[in-house]
Amino acid sequence: MVLHFIINNTKINYPFLKEITNFKDKEEHKIILCAGDTQVLLNAPMLLAFKNVVHMDFNSNKTVKKRKEEILGYIKDAKNIYWHGLLCMPTALISLILKEKNVLKKSVWIVFDEDFKIANALKIKAAKDKKFKKANNQLIVLRHNIQHIICSSAAQSQQLKIQFNIVPSKKKDITEMFYPPNYDTSLYLKTVYDSLNVSTEKKPLVMLNHKITDNGFVAMDLISGFFDNIDLNIPVNFGMYYLPKYKTGIPELLMRMKMMQYGIDDNCILNAKISNNQYIDYVSTVDIAVFNFSEWMAYNLIVMLGFFRKKVFLSEKSSLYKYLLSVGFPVFRTEDIPTMDYYDFIKPAEYNKKVYFWIEQQLISEKNALIWNAYYNNLIKKTK
Repeated sequence: MVLHFIINNTKINYPFLKEITNFKDKEEHKIILCAGDTQVLLNAPMLLAFKNVVHMDFNSNKTVKKRKEEILGYIKDAKNIYWHGLLCMPTALISLILKEKNVLKKSVWIVFDEDFKIANALKIKAAKDKKFKKANNQLIVLRHNIQHIICSSAAQSQQLKIQFNIVPSKKKDITEMFYPPNYDTSLYLKTVYDSLNVSTEKKPLVMLNHKITDNGFVAMDLISGFFDNIDLNIPVNFGMYYLPKYKTGIPELLMRMKMMQYGIDDNCILNAKISNNQYIDYVSTVDIAVFNFSEWMAYNLIVMLGFFRKKVFLSEKSSLYKYLLSVGFPVFRTEDIPTMDYYDFIKPAEYNKKVYFWIEQQLISEKNALIWNAYYNNLIKKTK
């Protein structure tokens, strides 16, 4: 048996449970949903629809005592135990497992972003109030003694190092592996990709980020020489693509003034609430994306652009640019645009099989399931 402990987060855990139902050995996976009765009814009733999910209210000490033998039975029988958001688990459950020998040796911590927030909040409370000191110490013991860790991004791996001083070692392996994507989104992406028609007759559609920097609208200035031969879109707050919210309308006003300077119709500004599928439809029509910011805010968008084999420009100063290069993503430097002619600018990007599989792992359920299944099976062999 492979045992999973999950929290009541439908958005994160529903795709994971859906993926398991497609495994050949799905009966081998037992899932314990750790949440209060009210929490489950309000936030995660869909998770109870899966046959291999058992709900336990660890917020109640009475429930823990009453079902202690049942819990320990699951832990003892499990070949491996996966903690989805280890530091988010109820205190009563953490206290219980720390008393059991060898649990952490066969355990895997699947890191959630919430883990960092909870650990930091508890650390602050413990410094002010002694009654939180024990719980804080328990989390320290947990995270430093668990031997297998899965991060869903390079950013999480870096945060482990910064916040907890946790790095790979002989006794601790850290694997970067993407958490299962939304199943319905995965299906729709494949449908859109299969129906794509590549036209060489229309003007290329260029997506531009609108963020103002100290140097003004750098991205707009960079491609100004191509305006007669391209169609332009500037998402402001569009679908899943969110840029920083400004307190005033001044930045957008300045952007419109800049567009007037170049004689660009401001209808290209996209500011609308659309569905997830409409957003995917739109991204599939983009040919080139030019971003001049340094943050990772457009990471998910860039991965989707990569899925549709689009061309992406980023500044070489961006840590995201450096990361994408390191995984083989064909990202281009905005700094090179001034020396490019039109045909160099619109020349399609080439995605090799290795990096395209890296993209698919993040967006397509079946591809993601391959890497998770391989990890499950390899870990069982390692921890026998």
